[in-house]
Amino acid sequence: MIYINNDIYLSHIKKEDKPSLIKYINDIDIYKNTLKIPFPYTERDADDWIARVELLRSEMGVQKHWG
Repeated sequence: MIYINNDIYLSHIKKEDKPSLIKYINDIDIYKNTLKIPFPYTERDADDWIARVELLRSEMGVQKHWG
C-alpha cells in the first residue's frame, strides 16, 4: 500500500476492485486523455487488466500497477 496522505492511499489491485474499476474508468474524459484505455470500458477489459497485473506481480514479485 502507498499512502498519499491520511485519507488517500493506493492499494494492490484485486478482483474485488472490478466494479469500481469499470465504474470510474468508463469515462469519456479518461479515454480522451490516455493512450490505451478503451471506451467503453467493459467487464472483459477489467478482467484482462486485472489478470495482467496479477501475472506481472507473480513474475516480478512486486506490484507495478496501483489502484
